[in-house]
Amino acid sequence: MNQKGHALVEFVIILPLLLFLMIGFFDFLHIKETEKKLEKEINELNISWNEMNQFDEINQMVKEKNKDAILEITNKNDEYRIISIKENLKIYCPLLNRILKSPYEIKVEKKIEKEG
Repeated sequence: MNQKGHALVEFVIILPLLLFLMIGFFDFLHIKETEKKLEKEINELNISWNEMNQFDEINQMVKEKNKDAILEITNKNDEYRIISIKENLKIYCPLLNRILKSPYEIKVEKKIEKEG
């Protein structure tokens, strides 16, 4: 076999592996980007909650920004509240899809103690 044949065989073997790695890397970046976006939203919600204190209005704000997000606000003994946002994210890489189970649920929580 000549050099061109070796190069072609190597390319055919390596290409699928590189594609899997690239798609998995982009899926991972998408997960991290979504987590950051949800953390930013949860910080904005905390400010809005202090101003409005109405769950329905805040839930509407979340739905306007992100229609797929699910908001939960839990009050614990009037000492603190837990604000959590969940979003399901589709995983495209076949290998990550088996590990993380698509759709992958991203949940961000923030515990806020009552002032005073």
